[in-house]
Order: sequence, then structure tokens, then C-alpha cells
Amino acid sequence: MTGETDLTKLLRTMCPVLAATPYSFGLLPEGASLPGAFALIREDEGTTVIAPLEVLRAAGIAHQGPWARISLTVHSALTAVGLTAAIATALSRACTGCHGGFRAAVGMIAALISGYVIGFGLIAAIGAQNAFVLRQGIRREHIGSVVLVCAGSDAVLMTAGVAGFGLITARLPWFGNTMLWAGVVFLLGYGALRFRAALAGGEGLLPAKAAPAARGRVLATCLVLTWANPHVYLDTLVLIGALSAQYSPYSAAFGLGAIAASISFFTALGYGARLLAPVMARPRAWVVLEVLVGLTMWSLAAALALGG
Repeated sequence: MTGETDLTKLLRTMCPVLAATPYSFGLLPEGASLPGAFALIREDEGTTVIAPLEVLRAAGIAHQGPWARISLTVHSALTAVGLTAAIATALSRACTGCHGGFRAAVGMIAALISGYVIGFGLIAAIGAQNAFVLRQGIRREHIGSVVLVCAGSDAVLMTAGVAGFGLITARLPWFGNTMLWAGVVFLLGYGALRFRAALAGGEGLLPAKAAPAARGRVLATCLVLTWANPHVYLDTLVLIGALSAQYSPYSAAFGLGAIAASISFFTALGYGARLLAPVMARPRAWVVLEVLVGLTMWSLAAALALGG
């Protein structure tokens, strides 16, 4: 039977079969034989044996691998050109895709975690909004609605920041680096404010007592505290948007991490307020939290500056 020489036909008609047993190869000692060997390649420098991995191990032959043995099940002529190169190229691309997928997964996870840590650090800074959520949680008053408004607002603003920043940097390449250093300055200043608040004591950070209010009034107050606060736009639209660009092409994962931080923080603050009430009723607890947030902000600023 004459072998096929047409490369296109060979590639179209072959049917690769993967051997169930892993294989490997090693150097066969001079004059030795190996029952169960699949192939022997004799060269001037020695004889290479290809055999199932277990056969090589049982014979005590040093080997590399394990490797897979794939039979193409096609009859190619010795004069056929290009088949080995085509198979090698396909395998190389497949392996590159596997490693690339792994690297992409690692990059996405790293961006997701960074977004969560940075988002949590920004949101956890003590302010009127957080004190209001804590107050509602302690009073067990419309907690779900308040958490939904706060986390939902952050999600909208963060998404706009990540998406909008990408469009701007595409048109203005210098904008990303400029905003990176602006973010470093902002984080340093924000951290300094947290330390200043800690030095001032925690009395002014405690939620004030008030009579029960209707849901509409509570949500209206929450919306004002959220959307009328200029720091919200700096934190979400500007800072989260600018930092997300540093994790390109995984900016979306960074944004999702920041949104997840907002959801988890407000949920924990609102529904966990009852458990935190005895602790957070002490001004010193808020002072400790302010110091921790300040340290987080400065650490992030240092990381960005060194990385940039």
C-alpha cells in the first residue's frame, strides 16, 4: 500500500488516538535489551529507548516525563513533507493556550483580590454614611433596604469608573499614568485624614440616637449621604477607575472585587451591627479602626508608587 503524500489529505483523514498508558524515554545501557519497549533509536552517542513509564521504572532506566503517546492512525509516505511540523505546531499552540489560560486565571484572581482589598479599605473609612448604616443596624431598622442602596450605589459608580477610565485612557495614553500618581497623592492624604481622625478621638464617630423613622425617610437620608458626598465620587469614579487600569486586561475583575467589597462590607456592617454594638459603642474602637484604615491607605500608596 502506497503512503499518502498530500499534506492536506493527511491532516483531514488522520484520527489521533491517545494511549492510555503514560510513556517516557531514556538511554538504554550498551548491549542491554528491554522487553516491552515501544521503539529504539540508535545513534552514535547511544541508544534511546521509548517505552511505557512503568517499564522504564521497573528496569531502573533514568527517564524524563511522563509523556503522552499519540498515534495519528494515518498512512503517510516517507516522502510526505510537513506532517510532523503541522502536528508540532498544533501541539505547541495547544500548550501555549493552556499556560496562557493559567496565567489569565492567576491575573484575574490577583486583580479580583486587589480590587476587594482596595475597595474595602476605601469604603471602611469612617464617615457619615457608614455611621448611618451602623445606626440602622443597631436599631434593626430597614437594614436590607439601606444596605441595598449603599452597595447598589457603589456598584453603579464603580462600574462607571472602570468602564469610563478605559475609554479615556484609550484616547489619552498619558492620562493613566497621571491619574496613577494622583491616586498615590490621594491615598496618602486620605490616610493622613484617618490618622488625624484617630488622634481627635472617637466620640464624634458614634451614630446619634434618633426616633424610629419611616422607610421612605430612611432611604432618602441614605441616598443623600451617599450621592451628596464628594468623597464617594473620588473613591469610585476616580480612584477605583484609575487603579483598575493598572490591572489591565483584568480591569473588570478588579472592579468586581471592589463591588464585592462594598456588598460584603455594608452587609456585615448592617446585619452585624447588633453583634458589634457593645464594641463599637466605645470611641476607642473607632480610633483603632481609623488607624488600621490609615495604614492600609499608606501601604497601598507605597505599593502603587513603587510599582509605577
